[in-house]
Amino acid sequence: MVKRIDYTRFLRRLAKINEVLSTLFAFLGSLFQRLNSAKIYSVDSFPVELYQITRQSRVRLWSDPSLKGYNASKGRFFYGLKVHMVVTTDKEPVMVHISEGSIHDVTAGYQFMHHLPQKSITIGDKGYVSSKLEAFLKQFEIVLSPIGRNNMQQENKEDYFTKRRIRKGVETAFSMITAKFGKVIKATTIGGFLTKLRLFITAYAINCFLKLSDDKKALLFN
Repeated sequence: MVKRIDYTRFLRRLAKINEVLSTLFAFLGSLFQRLNSAKIYSVDSFPVELYQITRQSRVRLWSDPSLKGYNASKGRFFYGLKVHMVVTTDKEPVMVHISEGSIHDVTAGYQFMHHLPQKSITIGDKGYVSSKLEAFLKQFEIVLSPIGRNNMQQENKEDYFTKRRIRKGVETAFSMITAKFGKVIKATTIGGFLTKLRLFITAYAINCFLKLSDDKKALLFN
């Protein structure tokens, strides 16, 4: 009863839903924020490769030096994008920002973290150690509490391990999103690549919403 369309037409339609995806993600993010009464979040980023950096000189899809970044967890450079995300303690995504691979986590933080609710506490790793960013967020009554290299000596062990446990949430969220990528994200244009990336992220947010208990859903919509 449904007329199938060819693959190229499907891709053209897919490219037009970016705005819908952004609106849907923002709506779900606002719901997760309402449920997060503790106002405690974790923030981090993960790299998304456009192609292997060894092919940089041969690829013409999007040749831009700003896409070359460093993946500290794997100790190597990559060529692509960074997904910066804020999640609740229940691994629910509330904000996402996509940047070029070369953009530092602190630099990206100025673009979206100030939109968190007032009185929020955000846990980051050593990539978010910045007195300037902390001062900037303080203007919006948001506390940035990164885990530095020497935090275990500077604060009591209980607080240190509590922060580490909270940060596991964002790492788990990233693992669940990237597990759906497969070996590569296939796209012939940058627009198509970004659309598919946003689809994976939005699908994760939808999945988090569907897993909410009936009591939480009733609380949101009653």
